Amino acid sequence: MIANVFTPLLLALPLQFGGTPTAPAPDAPLPRTTAAVVADFQRTDSGLTAAIARWRRSDAALASPAAPAEVQLWALHEQRLLMRLRDRPGLASAVLTRLRPALRRAAAQTLRAMTDLKRLTPRHPPKRRWRAGPPLPAPYLTETLEQTWRNAWNLAAAMPAGCTACADDLDAVMGFYGMQLPGHRAALLSYTRDGVIGAFFQLNGDSVEAALGALAGELAPYDIWRHFYVTGSSHTMLGSPGVSQNGVTVRTFVAQMVDDDPAWASVEP
Repeated sequence: MIANVFTPLLLALPLQFGGTPTAPAPDAPLPRTTAAVVADFQRTDSGLTAAIARWRRSDAALASPAAPAEVQLWALHEQRLLMRLRDRPGLASAVLTRLRPALRRAAAQTLRAMTDLKRLTPRHPPKRRWRAGPPLPAPYLTETLEQTWRNAWNLAAAMPAGCTACADDLDAVMGFYGMQLPGHRAALLSYTRDGVIGAFFQLNGDSVEAALGALAGELAPYDIWRHFYVTGSSHTMLGSPGVSQNGVTVRTFVAQMVDDDPAWASVEP
């Protein structure tokens, strides 16, 4: 979904000639004036387009498990610029009028979608217990993306105090809880080529499947963990308890988990 929103922007500008610009740092300051935003927006979109072209030349099938660091950095900077414009309608209007037509249309379309998505998000969501999927192991979670998440969400403060390995690898938290919570039960439910996971981790379907397999291997030594993998590219399945793999339904798998059934076991294609 994220890729679909930003695809028009990637195609809107031709590649710049001359030297290769350096991708901005994840926390690079954003411009504030209209002229500066216009210049940075066009430079960023051209830089991203050129970086993707270089990626395609070096890996025509895009078979690598993750996008190159420069692609991630350009894409992140463009996303940050778009979010600033989304949150400042006056600035967005002034910037859009100064962009060339193709880029103006693509940016306007993306901003409308981003504004609609923000409108659908409650300003003050009710308190609840939030559930999140675990981070994938390297190389599927790249160092660049992991550092971006750490900085954006202050993850250092969220890691359990005793998990010294978590300072270097986010996925180490899974093994930490595997050792700290004997007698408990926890599970990961996923489609093997989950498109939403792919979007967040910037992975194609094959890489998502390989990453989930690697994660299952990391969790296997810990008795608290099981996984339920279903062939497909959909996202989430608890709302469809009849979904099955190898004759086992989600309903059966979860019931065995919560009932401490000794027959509870991982399921995968």
